[in-house]
Amino acid sequence: MAQNQAKLRQVTYLPVDLKAMRCESGLTLREMCKRLNIDPSNYSKIERGLLPLTEELYQEISKVIFFPRSPTDH
Repeated sequence: MAQNQAKLRQVTYLPVDLKAMRCESGLTLREMCKRLNIDPSNYSKIERGLLPLTEELYQEISKVIFFPRSPTDH
């Protein structure tokens, strides 16, 4: 158990604060997950540094935050 906790701590640092970026863009956790097609529980763990953030997911998050859909997109 202690080894698992140590491994979790090793991935807690992120170069960006994903939760702050999401909140600043006005998205709830569930809205973000719906746009990314990802499980909210897993995404929450990524925001908290409990799961690693892949380059591919970071690129998708960037698209959602910096290039939001227009109100007419569904």
